[in-house]
Amino acid sequence: MTNMPRLNQSNLHEGPAMRRVGRRAPVTDAGSIGRLAVRLNQRLLRAPRVCVLGELNSGKSSLVNVLLGNAVLPTSACANTRLPIRIFRSNRSTLAIETGDHERVEISSDQLTPDLLSDAVMLHAGLPLERLESFEIVDTPGLQSGDERLCDRATDACRQSHLAIWCSTATQAWKASELGIWQSLPKRLRMNGILAVTFKDTIGSREDEGRLWARIKAEAAPHFKTVVMISARDAIVARELADRSKGDQMWHVSGAAELMQAVDRHVSGLIMERVRGAERLLNSALSGSPYQALSA
Repeated sequence: MTNMPRLNQSNLHEGPAMRRVGRRAPVTDAGSIGRLAVRLNQRLLRAPRVCVLGELNSGKSSLVNVLLGNAVLPTSACANTRLPIRIFRSNRSTLAIETGDHERVEISSDQLTPDLLSDAVMLHAGLPLERLESFEIVDTPGLQSGDERLCDRATDACRQSHLAIWCSTATQAWKASELGIWQSLPKRLRMNGILAVTFKDTIGSREDEGRLWARIKAEAAPHFKTVVMISARDAIVARELADRSKGDQMWHVSGAAELMQAVDRHVSGLIMERVRGAERLLNSALSGSPYQALSA
């Protein structure tokens, strides 16, 4: 796993999208500069959001568990909610629903009833996991379900994210319908997107894997920054093996190590872009030059 910059009070970060606000007079008052720095810190310390999406039964929730480092996300419960689930770092385990007016109400897991969820647009799950100190994850409902509202929820959650991972099953990898959905997403996401070819363990032979790789590289790779092939099942088993040596070997063979390195690399790049953007913004505020304001 690569070492990533931590989100802390010494780092100023920039969102992936920016908007022009025009020329301003130089800011020379120390108090104003201090307040600007505090506002930047508060806004930009928000962890980059990694959105995992794909069509129905493409292995999204299992892949999320690999990213978390623990099998903590119940795949059946997530499927039953039919809502995007944002998973973030918290000192204690929490669960909240977000309604259409963006109000959040903390609940317990046994309160996830159809009536309660009817007006919800997202679930927010806080977990005390170290892995979530550098980024948060959004697990989305399966697309191409025939439920237009469900698909809208998933794509809306993705548009609010900074990095997208598309899951495509090895048995039916990269269909025309997947390409259509992917191309509908913002260009900023697609340019740095990760394609995760899931269910690697279902590939029958090395020859079959070679043919699949050749097709993926020809048809899908041009639309993504990174392509990995992974067996989430084997990755989760690898972390549970008592024999650490065998577990580490299985972890690498499963493709999980490559996936984690890719996510770390992409998130590190986002964080460094934010740092450079914040430096430009502060320098512009001091000089009175036209500058770009950071998005939320």
